[in-house]
Amino acid sequence: MTTPESLLQSLQNRTKEHEALRLLWTSLLPEHSVPNPSQFNIWLNRYPFDFVVKGIEKTGDKYQKLLSQDNREMDQDFMIRYASGVMVQKSQQAREQKAERCVSKVGNFIYHDQPNNEGVCPRCGEAVSRG
Repeated sequence: MTTPESLLQSLQNRTKEHEALRLLWTSLLPEHSVPNPSQFNIWLNRYPFDFVVKGIEKTGDKYQKLLSQDNREMDQDFMIRYASGVMVQKSQQAREQKAERCVSKVGNFIYHDQPNNEGVCPRCGEAVSRG
C-alpha cells in the first residue's frame, strides 16, 4: 500500500537520482546539453540506477575516444542511443547471470525451479509461469 509518506520519499529519491545523473552528464560531456528530464525518467523506469550511471559513463568514454582519435564528435541523439544501448546490454548480462543460477539451461530455454507463491523462481528471482 502506498502511503503519502512513501510517495513523497519515492519522489524525493527520483529527484536526487535526476540531479546526480545531470551532474554526471555535465562532468563527462561538458560541451553537450543534458538530456531532458523525460529521458532520465525513461531510463530510470526501465533500468536500475547503476545501469543508467554505467550507460552515461561509457558514453563519456566513447565521446573522449572519438574526439581524441578521430577528432569526431557525437551528436546528442547518438549519445542518448549509445547510453541506452549500454543499459540494454547491462540488463541482458544481468538476466543471463540470473539464468545461470537456475537448474539448467538448454539453448535459449531456461528451466527454472518450481515457482514460489509469488510466481518467482527461488533460485534466480525471475518471474515464471506455473505449468
